[in-house]
Amino acid sequence: MAATLVFLLVSLLMPTEGMVIRQVLAPALGGLGTPSPDGRYLSYVNWTKGNLAVHDFKTGENRDLTDEGTWDKPMQHCDVSIWSPDSRQVAYCWFKKGNDPELRIVGLDGSKPRVLYANEEVSYPQPAAWSQDGKYILALLGKKDESQEDQIVLVSVADGSLRVLKSLGERHCCPNMSLSPDGRYVVFDLEEKEGSEKRDIYLLATDGSSEMPLVEHPADDTAPYWTPDGKRIVFVSDRSGSNDLWMLDVDDGRPKGTPTQVKEIGSHFGGLKGFTRDGSLYYSVGTPYAADVYVATLDFEAGKVLASPTKISLRFEGSNFAPFWSPDGKYLAYAALRSAQEGGYVLVIRSVETGEERDLSPKSLRMGGAHSFWAPRWSPDGRSIFVIAQVKGRRQHGLHLIDVQTGDFTTIVQDKLRTEEATAAPRWPVFSKDGKQIYYLRDRSIMALNLETGRERELYRANSDIYRLACSPDGRRLAFFEASQAGDPTVVKTIPASGGEPRELFTLQEGKSFRGGVGISWTPDGRHVVVGGQDADDEPDELWSIPATGGEPRKLNLGVKVSHLALHPDGRRIAFTRSDPKGGSQIWVMENFLP
Repeated sequence: MAATLVFLLVSLLMPTEGMVIRQVLAPALGGLGTPSPDGRYLSYVNWTKGNLAVHDFKTGENRDLTDEGTWDKPMQHCDVSIWSPDSRQVAYCWFKKGNDPELRIVGLDGSKPRVLYANEEVSYPQPAAWSQDGKYILALLGKKDESQEDQIVLVSVADGSLRVLKSLGERHCCPNMSLSPDGRYVVFDLEEKEGSEKRDIYLLATDGSSEMPLVEHPADDTAPYWTPDGKRIVFVSDRSGSNDLWMLDVDDGRPKGTPTQVKEIGSHFGGLKGFTRDGSLYYSVGTPYAADVYVATLDFEAGKVLASPTKISLRFEGSNFAPFWSPDGKYLAYAALRSAQEGGYVLVIRSVETGEERDLSPKSLRMGGAHSFWAPRWSPDGRSIFVIAQVKGRRQHGLHLIDVQTGDFTTIVQDKLRTEEATAAPRWPVFSKDGKQIYYLRDRSIMALNLETGRERELYRANSDIYRLACSPDGRRLAFFEASQAGDPTVVKTIPASGGEPRELFTLQEGKSFRGGVGISWTPDGRHVVVGGQDADDEPDELWSIPATGGEPRKLNLGVKVSHLALHPDGRRIAFTRSDPKGGSQIWVMENFLP
């Protein structure tokens, strides 16, 4: 997979005279970072604990700059980061207590982080660029209250004070804003109109004297960056039918001529990372999943593999995940990434009998991130599919019902704004057997929603985190994971679908945890609950079949890593996601292409 991708990229990106395109890092570590202006480092999120980290291109060393990251309650982790012009400091968004964000600065020398800006009304202070004089940081402030407007601001590095440059109204800005080297102008992309799938690029004077469209075109034009000399911008556009890098000369805040195409960057383009001082442009390619959907045949009773795992789709290899069977077993649906650009996620509906596939693009859903499209489940009548996703123009995640034929969606449950008392988006939805209600997790509770009356009620509230959810074939019981105090799934439990006291099926010994990514499923006869076995690094995953009445599990080794497990209604076939250990995103650099 990796070799094929490299060959494809090289063939597509054969350099013109003077231009050099080369891979500088694979895999691309944790993402959400940028190259330092001197080209020595790349910032990223170390997702092991969520700390801000840097990669040294010269030595190959990786090291954390923060040490507070944790996935235990309360969670703390880093997000997007940018560099100071002298390459000695990093500004970054830090989430504490799960969803209490701050804009912070930390030194490359390991000095203690400093909180630059915090506001309980802001859901996301995202840094975008640092002024060349080191005095200001350009940032996008996303507001928690939907009645308030997102804002483009300059934050003082000295004292954290704000200067609002623009309030965005009902439209939403892409976080890839850029500040001109002289500090006079900001370029940013904006929806053509509220809810539009297409964006145009605008220029805003930082002194408030002017604002104007810089690039207007029916295509989707996005991610503008000033070149280091301040004489032009580069941006990504699909106007030629694929993702390409384009360039536009800019003189004294006005467009000069028309945009010209720099290079085709292909369907595996992941996003621009930014320029270094010498004019080298860094970007990512590949897929964030590097995974495919496989099918195998098992005998759970005998604990044997009858047919080894086989990849079921050869289209867009490395971009397919989260399979799930239709209730009648005639179709296998799965999620797929067709482009790393916004709106690139689709549902694929595959006929089990013929192998024919069709792509279903849910309408008006924003799916620009790996975590914005997940937990798909089929309705009992086979006419619709549930997903957790973010609706275009809203910041909260919600539960949406998508029509399998048309792609139209209906919002069923919307995320509640986070407060100290109530948090969290609905997670891991499942239908009741009759399709009249749904069950889902919210924070540490199992909720039931009557689809006819709209009444929501709490079935169970745990003292620690709970994960995943599955409804038994007869509709009478729900199975789920409950966590230890450390936050890892350690106990498998069931509870009556009508509510009541849970029953413990199996508990791991202290210090051990289940492979939560495998999920939790019922065998079609309702006699067993199937989970991923004990988590152990560098070992193939085990599937554990636990008696629904409790007792020791039967263990089965597929010989591969497994996630998103789905059982066919026949009780023998399984579908799952298998990650490609050689795949993933990579960092590339384009050099010597500027005039």
